[in-house]
Amino acid sequence: MIPSQGQVNFFNTFGYLLIRQLFSPDETEKIIEGFEWSIQNWCGGRDPDRASRIMFPGPIEHHPEMSAIFDHPLILGLIGGVG
Repeated sequence: MIPSQGQVNFFNTFGYLLIRQLFSPDETEKIIEGFEWSIQNWCGGRDPDRASRIMFPGPIEHHPEMSAIFDHPLILGLIGGVG
């Protein structure tokens, strides 16, 4: 996926992109499971209550399936297009 000029402009202005349905439902479930695993194993198991924020370094690097996100063809196209 290569971002449109409008998406590049949005990224340059706000610093993020919202890409709906970028991942399949199965991929989304694996990503959620990876973040949950990271919270349980790197944040002392604290469950976010939405009243406070949790920050922990490198949630993607903590789990092999999460690390694979960086190699996803759609992500590579987006990164190359806004970088």
